Amino acid sequence: DSMREALDGALGRGVSKDDPARTEFLSFWDTVIKKREEVLIAFGPEGKVTVLRNGEVRGEVESKALSDALLRSWLGEEPVSDDIRSGVVSRFPELL
Repeated sequence: DSMREALDGALGRGVSKDDPARTEFLSFWDTVIKKREEVLIAFGPEGKVTVLRNGEVRGEVESKALSDALLRSWLGEEPVSDDIRSGVVSRFPELL
C-alpha cells in the first residue's frame, strides 16, 4: 500500500485522478513488495511505462503525462526524495 500511495502522490503532479492510465498503472501495485524483490519501472518511447517484478512484466501503460510525472517526481526540481534522485542518477551509467 505504501508504494502505491507514494506513486499515487507522485502522479498527482500532472495526471488527473480520473485518468484511466493512472488507474491502470496503480493497479500494478496490488501486492506487497517483498524484501530482496527486484522492481523495475522501464520507460519507453511515446510515454510507455512498463513495471516488472523479478523479471516478470506486471503491466504496461502508454501515457506521456504519466511517464513525465513519474520522471519529474524522481528527477525534477522538487523530487519526492533526494535519496531516490541520487539513487537514480548514480545508476545512469549502467542504464545507458
